[in-house]
Amino acid sequence: MQVLKSQVQPHFIFNTLNNIYSYAIRQNEKTPDLLHRLSSFLSYNLYESKSPSIALSKELEYINSYLELEKIRYGSRLDVSVNVFSPVDDFHISPLLLLPLVENCFKHGSAATPVEKCWIRVDISRNKDWLTVKIENSIGAAKGTGNGKNGIGLENVRRRLEIIYPSNYDFRCIPGKDSYLAILKVKNLLRTASA
Repeated sequence: MQVLKSQVQPHFIFNTLNNIYSYAIRQNEKTPDLLHRLSSFLSYNLYESKSPSIALSKELEYINSYLELEKIRYGSRLDVSVNVFSPVDDFHISPLLLLPLVENCFKHGSAATPVEKCWIRVDISRNKDWLTVKIENSIGAAKGTGNGKNGIGLENVRRRLEIIYPSNYDFRCIPGKDSYLAILKVKNLLRTASA
């Protein structure tokens, strides 16, 4: 389980440090905030992610830090929206469960379309003890829908779901002509553990 949770891509951290370095050289006022976000990102990854479950609100802070750090690379050509439609304060999930889905948006969407405008949309809603997360990203014209194979990130998510949420999850990926949609439904880990 620890191996599955530890697959944050090292090149993301390397790229982020290089980007922050260029901001520092230009004495950009965003530099302290970006360093703080990177520090929070690494702290979460190294320490807090070792818990069996974590508050969804904490996981979303982590995802937002990741998104802000990625925005450095993409600038104004990237449009990101994160929408939380229901209260999630008492909802718990497995740490680092959502990150591979968000990373996938960059790996197969934004990074694959270097010239075009690109977008990522994250929608989170809740119905009692069940959470629905929809993560959708644009796909460039040259990229198409890919070869239909899932990468290591999505396979990692599937394996973790089978271990942590047996019969308490649904996970689907829907490739389209211009976008790729991942839909994840999981039961509150606090309820799952007590059931």
